[in-house]
Amino acid sequence: MTTETPVRKRRGHETAAEEDWLARAPRTDEQGRARLQVKLGKLHCSFCVATIQKAIGRLDGVEQVSVSLAHEEGLVVYRPGRITAAEIVDTLRQVGYSVRDPRKVAGYEAEEAELAEERNRFLAGLVTTLVTLTLMSFKWAGHPLTVAWGGQRWPIGPWMIFGLAVAMMVLVARPILVMAWQSARRGILNQHVLLEAGAFGGLAGGVLGLFVAPMVFPPGDFLSVAVFITTYHLLSGWASALVRTTSSRGGG
Repeated sequence: MTTETPVRKRRGHETAAEEDWLARAPRTDEQGRARLQVKLGKLHCSFCVATIQKAIGRLDGVEQVSVSLAHEEGLVVYRPGRITAAEIVDTLRQVGYSVRDPRKVAGYEAEEAELAEERNRFLAGLVTTLVTLTLMSFKWAGHPLTVAWGGQRWPIGPWMIFGLAVAMMVLVARPILVMAWQSARRGILNQHVLLEAGAFGGLAGGVLGLFVAPMVFPPGDFLSVAVFITTYHLLSGWASALVRTTSSRGGG
């Protein structure tokens, strides 16, 4: 009889083989502790290591967490009677990291897909940044974009940048937003939380400028900050994925 509880229903993209890996009855030592070794993806830097150690280390039943940034591996020592391997893996995914069976080597196609995803997000951010700079250049040149309505001319540049900023933060950079939220609600202060705080600070200042005090909070300037910070974060993610992929190919 095993103390491992049934694995919860997984998301559609996860395979039956992975179900078997997580549902396997754990081997325990003389103290009743089990070890879970996983391969991790989307690790960027030492902040990611600290995030995982805090998020997993605070789970009831987890006694030790070790993460190797260089080898992209994690080792968790836990009590099977209090927490399952599936729950640990779910938490890892919730804070934004991919997890796979350490016995399986990531295929070339999987690495290329992750790299392409990060690259496409950054390119979308780069295009948005260039459009934002173009819109701001009209203001800097003293010729802000306006439309005539009701006998007056109304500036539309800040509203266009507002739309770009929201689309960037909520759609293009949604994975970063999710990672930041999952970390913040666990009381973990990492690079995702800090950068999202800066981006939302710019967005909040822009909203105040649009609706409350445009002379105190220049909306275009504040909203541009939100776009630039988000694009920087996307660049960081793409650069990290590029380094990981290049290193993996070199090691192979």
